[in-house]
Amino acid sequence: MTRVRWAVWIVSAIVSLPLAGSAQQHEQNVTTELLLGNVLYATNDQPAEQASVELWASTGSPVATTMSSWGGEFHFAELAPGEYLISVDKPGCEPLWEKVQVPLTSNRVTLRLKRRNGPDEYPVSVRELSIPPRAQLALRDGISLLKSDLPRAMASLQRAIALFPDYYEAYHVVGMANLMMDRPADAEQAFRQSIDLSKRSFARPLMALGAVLCDQERFGEAESVIREGLELDDTPWIGHLLLARALFGLNRWNEAEKNVNAALLRRPDVSDAYLLLAHIHARQQNAAAAAEDLDEFLKLEPDGAISDQARRVREQMTFARE
Repeated sequence: MTRVRWAVWIVSAIVSLPLAGSAQQHEQNVTTELLLGNVLYATNDQPAEQASVELWASTGSPVATTMSSWGGEFHFAELAPGEYLISVDKPGCEPLWEKVQVPLTSNRVTLRLKRRNGPDEYPVSVRELSIPPRAQLALRDGISLLKSDLPRAMASLQRAIALFPDYYEAYHVVGMANLMMDRPADAEQAFRQSIDLSKRSFARPLMALGAVLCDQERFGEAESVIREGLELDDTPWIGHLLLARALFGLNRWNEAEKNVNAALLRRPDVSDAYLLLAHIHARQQNAAAAAEDLDEFLKLEPDGAISDQARRVREQMTFARE
């Protein structure tokens, strides 16, 4: 769904509000009780997936455990403020222990693993070993060309798939390239191919397919695949924002609001999240909350493509309440 359409929705929703009196109280549910992090290899800062990450209280008692995702990400939720220890373990790497203070002073903590086998060696999965090096190189080339030369990027991605037909990661990037070329039908086909080849074990194409389905207003289907992706990896903020979009389309305002706040908890500077919140609160007939959301949006994006339109809506709301 284009951002211009979001802005139009906000205008139409807020114009119909009884702006003179909203007794509802609004409180942002963005807290600091979420610990976000990345596990990387120290020698090249590449993500370390499937590393075991454990969280311990400062007293030495275990709190929670998880595994790093495909992008090396992990998170722990619902933590009380205080000092914790994080331990990271992955075959072929030295065990890592690090102290953290919750809430974090920055968005996330980055943990770097040292390899036991020397600077040029690192542990790889059975799957990685099965992918021809030329196919891996073609995928990397395709990704690097996405922003500068889409036809060449697509050629590299297709070469990667020709060299390794089960390359579901490459199909996912093909889908993204098709979206960038405004070919949603081809993007949907590529995402579905990635999902099938991965046996539904790869979160990213599930979430990307959900975005395509939201754009087509197939919100029920979108909710299903996005939830499936979040069950595999609920760390990325974008998954929660996409789910909020689907739930909004299904007129489930409270659930949508909850998921927007989950996205903001993971990344507080997503301006589009506040734009969606404004629309949700408008539908909930909560003018005060919608005004706060637009204020937050304009703080983050004062000079964006739709900032002037959002500013006019905000001014109309002030005038109407006066």
